[in-house]
Amino acid sequence: MMFRMPTRGFSESINKHNCDLEPFADWVEGSVLFLGEPVTRSDLVDRLVENSIYRDQSFAHQWVDTVFGELRRRFCLLSGATPVAVEGTRIVSTRPWKDRPAYAFCVALAIQVHYRKEVLGAIGRDCHIQGRLFEQLIAELLRANDWKVEPTGWSHQTARSVEQQVRSLAAAIGEGQRGGAVERWTAPQAKDSGLDLVAWQAFPDGWSGRPICLLQCASGENWTEKLATPNLQTWEKLIEFTTAPRRGLAMPFAPEADEFRRRANQDGLMLLLDRHRLMHTKAGTTYPSADLAKELIQWTETRVNCFPRN
Repeated sequence: MMFRMPTRGFSESINKHNCDLEPFADWVEGSVLFLGEPVTRSDLVDRLVENSIYRDQSFAHQWVDTVFGELRRRFCLLSGATPVAVEGTRIVSTRPWKDRPAYAFCVALAIQVHYRKEVLGAIGRDCHIQGRLFEQLIAELLRANDWKVEPTGWSHQTARSVEQQVRSLAAAIGEGQRGGAVERWTAPQAKDSGLDLVAWQAFPDGWSGRPICLLQCASGENWTEKLATPNLQTWEKLIEFTTAPRRGLAMPFAPEADEFRRRANQDGLMLLLDRHRLMHTKAGTTYPSADLAKELIQWTETRVNCFPRN
């Protein structure tokens, strides 16, 4: 059993491979992860032919070889942290997905893009909830890797004005707040001025002169549109940074190497976190925390139940 084959990115391939590797690999990875049944090379070839994506089985096998290579690359990056593995001609589940709630949450976020109609019909929108959980996940990851983190994103649970956010952030990082700057440089209806988290490397002296990263946590498919946010010029007018801050972005997707490199080549961007980097923590670190893991499992289970099966 697998999830229903998505339509976007799965184009007819006769003389050229026209499917997109990232969503195809996500579909296979997610099906095995959440449904627990192995998927073989032959299974994928049969589905490609049955769905009229490929007409020639030999040509379809070439594409499946590429997909297996991508999945092998992904799983190697996770160094055993994933409950899915490549075993010969099969992709198999090695343990329940609930044992890896952060990984499963990110995979579900990526897959739900293809089943938005089913998800909306079953449970409606909950962008605020998934956004809050994703921000908490990023904050825990950064703290687990010895970054100091200050949440600044607006949410229904922690609604604060931009003025309050700027004051809190300036105090946390030990920098001055520019008087009257919020009124001058941000719109009255602004909630968070495009900023979700601030992360910085700290030293015992507490002084400036260390890297500061203004992070956008993009849990939706439009993450590429957020690479230029937050506006560094705006924030440098709000806070008297001793050293100029840089931008960062975190997203739950797994772009290919070329795509990742092109997106990372963004003026002012210092840190780009994809799904596999989000799973990277120091040995012995508990991540995510028990309370967050419980919420991630609940959210993920609700989503997975909406995804259509074959």
